Amino acid sequence: MALRVYARMKDENLEIYSKNNNCCVVKLPSKTKKEGISCNFNNVWQINETNDTIFNEINKNSNKLSENFWVAFGYTGSGKTYTIMGMLERLLNSYIDNGYPASISGYQLYDEKVFDIFNENNQLKCWKTNELKIDGLAVKDVLNVKTVMKHIENNRVRAKTVMNSLSSRSHAIIVVNCGFIRHTFVDMAGQENGRTAQYSDNDKLKKEGTDINLNMLALKDCIIRLNKKQKHIPFRRCLLTMGLKSMFYRKCNIAFICTLSKKNNLFYMYDSIKYATALYRKNESNKMDEEYSKAMDDYTKYMTDIKYTEAQEILLWKEIKFGQYEKFPKIIKMLDSKIKSILQFREKAVKYTEKFPNI
Repeated sequence: MALRVYARMKDENLEIYSKNNNCCVVKLPSKTKKEGISCNFNNVWQINETNDTIFNEINKNSNKLSENFWVAFGYTGSGKTYTIMGMLERLLNSYIDNGYPASISGYQLYDEKVFDIFNENNQLKCWKTNELKIDGLAVKDVLNVKTVMKHIENNRVRAKTVMNSLSSRSHAIIVVNCGFIRHTFVDMAGQENGRTAQYSDNDKLKKEGTDINLNMLALKDCIIRLNKKQKHIPFRRCLLTMGLKSMFYRKCNIAFICTLSKKNNLFYMYDSIKYATALYRKNESNKMDEEYSKAMDDYTKYMTDIKYTEAQEILLWKEIKFGQYEKFPKIIKMLDSKIKSILQFREKAVKYTEKFPNI
């Protein structure tokens, strides 16, 4: 699994120590280290970057693959819902503008229960099998983008906390299908330290905060274990990891967006950055992407060669059908050419299969 990790600043720029095409290093002040703490991202979007700019960057590889996962996380009030819902709105508008039919479904995970966002937040039955099975999830055609976005906004579980008057308390998973292309948008619940909450039902808010943190830790643990090629990946720890299990075993575009606000306590920003840094793997994403791209190029060349040979075979078949039997020996030449192409690509396919993770 190859993923990219980004940071988006809400209200102040983040000081960048160094930057190249696939690595952006930031340094944070530290009480114990004079040189500070270094943290890596694939890119950092400063306060002047718009949702359109961000969408264009993370979407540039979407046409190459059929599966895309975009995940936003961060402390409440840092702008994660604004960012990920902005990406969703931008994608839906692009489909509408180009006349592409698309469908959408969505559910939110709250208190380890599943609620259908596009069916009045009805609670749905679910089962943990090899993946998360959800019974009766509504699927809607995308006809009006504003209506879709308003529906999502009205049905999210929110609560007033000391850090945010409208804090998302559920994980929202929105799936958009257009032909063979699928985008999964994940708006993680807003993190917050439960001890700081000032709410009439304080115990409830503390439990929500605990559940949110445990879910995020479970997701990070699964990613780290998979990166280390460990055999046991604890997907069954929570519904979030079960719902995103396919992300780990398919070749797909994965973008984790860490949203940051310097107006919050620095502890919260450091906590989010530490989480993001644990997910980041320097250069590995590019290296694996190059291998996938090379494999696809070889496969495309093989298909082109085979199709050309088959087209020649059809022409030869028509000629022989109409009595030109003197061309019959050419069949052997055609077959030899096809066998050669098959064997050459089979050897390459075996090598690629050994490199790529089992799906």
